[in-house]
Amino acid sequence: PGGSVKINGVKFYSDRDPDEVVSYTTSLITHCREELAKFILGQRDIAEWDQLEQELKDTYFFDELLKIHEDAYARTK
Repeated sequence: PGGSVKINGVKFYSDRDPDEVVSYTTSLITHCREELAKFILGQRDIAEWDQLEQELKDTYFFDELLKIHEDAYARTK
């Protein structure tokens, strides 16, 4: 558990398993695209935006993934 993984040439470090980081990141991106399309097409009410945010935090470890990606970005500067 823990280590690093490269995504698009950027090395990410985490206490989580690298494969888990890639899996959650990929799933998060896919879910966001699907849900944003629903908002745009009117299939999901904009009043549910906060609910989507909570879904991302609960299901996809959004806050933790954001920190992992922000730290990786900071290392590229």
